[in-house]
Amino acid sequence: MAGKRKTTRPAGPDDEGKERMADVPTEPAVEAGTGSAPSVATAQVDELQIARMEAEAYRAEAEAHKDRWLRAAAELDNFRRRTAREYLDQIARAGERILLGLLEPIENLARGIRQAKETLGTSDDEDQRAFVEGMELIHRQFLALLEREHVRPMEVIGQPFDPKLHEALMTLDRADVPENTVVEEIERGYWLGDRVLRHAKVGVARRPAQPPSEAPAPEAPAPEAPATETGI
Repeated sequence: MAGKRKTTRPAGPDDEGKERMADVPTEPAVEAGTGSAPSVATAQVDELQIARMEAEAYRAEAEAHKDRWLRAAAELDNFRRRTAREYLDQIARAGERILLGLLEPIENLARGIRQAKETLGTSDDEDQRAFVEGMELIHRQFLALLEREHVRPMEVIGQPFDPKLHEALMTLDRADVPENTVVEEIERGYWLGDRVLRHAKVGVARRPAQPPSEAPAPEAPAPEAPATETGI
């Protein structure tokens, strides 16, 4: 049996490429879950945590801004209310001062009218009577003005003394009324609505002083009976 003859084939361009590829070193395959590089899942978890932390920070900052805004809005509202109240109080005090200043001229006018009537008496002087009637008309107009502004006089006679309403200028001995009762009106007081516009100047009753009681005179001693002799 004839032996097989080994034949050789001349090397071609394809054989040279295969040799070059065989010379290139190959990298070993990295097993799953090993190696120094972080996995894709771990990187996604870290990014999610960072996003959550940033969202919490933004939410806290937004809450802080909202709280400051609410405080500023409340302070502004309180300032507006306080300013409006102070403005109304200033108007009320200005009107109160004007009304208080009118009281004395009105009262002086009333005193003048009473004096004129007493002086006029039963006189038939028509000019004087017309003058007094004109003053009375003006006085009534003033009283109507006070009434429109809710100013009314106090009724103090017979009332218990109240330092919030009355100013005591004197005390009077009175046994017919309870002590600390207003028995005389020196200057009339006035209300402005439910507030005191002017305190009333009054005289207040007090108990009259009791006279000291006289001590009874000592009784004279009874005369002694004369001694009698008795016989034995």
